[in-house]
Amino acid sequence: MEKGKVELGDLSCASCHTRVMADGTTIKGAQGNFPFDRNFASGIRDDLAHDPENARKFGGPIEMSLYGAPWREDNPQGALLTMPVQETAAVHEGIPPGVMARGGTSPFYPVQVPDIIGVKDRRYLDRTGRTAQRPTPSRATNSGLISRPTIRRH
Repeated sequence: MEKGKVELGDLSCASCHTRVMADGTTIKGAQGNFPFDRNFASGIRDDLAHDPENARKFGGPIEMSLYGAPWREDNPQGALLTMPVQETAAVHEGIPPGVMARGGTSPFYPVQVPDIIGVKDRRYLDRTGRTAQRPTPSRATNSGLISRPTIRRH
């Protein structure tokens, strides 16, 4: 970062925890309403239009790396490996703004993006109960657990 230089970025806390109202005002810390999965579906369809072979080759494995449970014999996300790419895009398009598939969930069972207003008084950071609240220095770790899939090795 350079003082006075404006930079563009994404995937900050504000990406998920800012609600844009109909009149254009924003509420910081509220449940966000950016259509993450619809945006993801648009990318899938764009890849399919420009390089269909590549989209078909990597679509399922990418979905499995994000949402799969390979340690389970009855992997609930197994359909993601064999599903046609257009169908995968349709699943993501069906997820409304304010709800998203993220690590530890699935495009079949997405979760609500929580608000973070009053987060200091909460025991868990969201409704999944998988990320316990930690002291302030660990908030970066908390966001890392939320934004990336959890990988377990047995």
